[in-house]
Amino acid sequence: MNGSNVAVALESLLASDILEPQINRYLDRIRGLDGHSAYNTQLALNGRAAAEAGLAKMRSEHFMDAFAGCIQSTARGMLDVAKTSHPSRPLIHMTYFKPGADIPMATNFNGGSMILLESSELYNRAPRSSEGADIFGKCGSLELKVVVLIFGLGRQEFTKGIMTATLGLVLPLIRGEKSGEETAGFRLVEICLNGVASASTYTPSIQPDRYITNKFGLERDNPCLVTGEQNGGKLDRHLGFDDARKFLATHLPNLGSSLSRAAERLGKQP
Repeated sequence: MNGSNVAVALESLLASDILEPQINRYLDRIRGLDGHSAYNTQLALNGRAAAEAGLAKMRSEHFMDAFAGCIQSTARGMLDVAKTSHPSRPLIHMTYFKPGADIPMATNFNGGSMILLESSELYNRAPRSSEGADIFGKCGSLELKVVVLIFGLGRQEFTKGIMTATLGLVLPLIRGEKSGEETAGFRLVEICLNGVASASTYTPSIQPDRYITNKFGLERDNPCLVTGEQNGGKLDRHLGFDDARKFLATHLPNLGSSLSRAAERLGKQP
């Protein structure tokens, strides 16, 4: 799908309320959980005020408002890129996926749409002085490769049956201390409208025996390339530095404007 069609899709998405933060809905679901939960335990032991204070503390310490709010602003920046992306050299793409699709981020949706922005290429084409390049550009702190916006009908407990969205940040694998070369695979930070941020690491590997039989035309249905996936754990572990959650919450609200500035500079080029 070309840039103009992606722009139409993003404009429609931004005109709706789909990208509005869903933190309050998420907290209401926590309040309504049956059985044992941290909220119910605090409620039983110390009363409602203490239970609500616990939710407020989680919201603050996990920077949930910053994360939930950055999805909409990033979509606006992606829209500006879509409007300036040259048809012969597109930087932004859109695809659709069915329920049960075996792709990252899709498991929380009953089918939907996915928009991918080649952010590293955007910063490469735009002047190096682009705002935010020191964080998101090729030599930046995060070295952002691709920005992914996925939206559709949710299938998680608190999004089941409603339209929702998730923002994905694709980062290269952490380089070895002795090698400056980029390693195959990637890290993925997922940010949901409920303000929850999580990370995964994906590493591909070749199965030698399967590769040989595949190459000689046998076992075509038996893939020789498999992907290892590590989910969960602290963001620090996946991103490779301390206080990663605070770092992301500080800088991601600026990603949308950074994309817009880069798109503006790119649009002025011949």
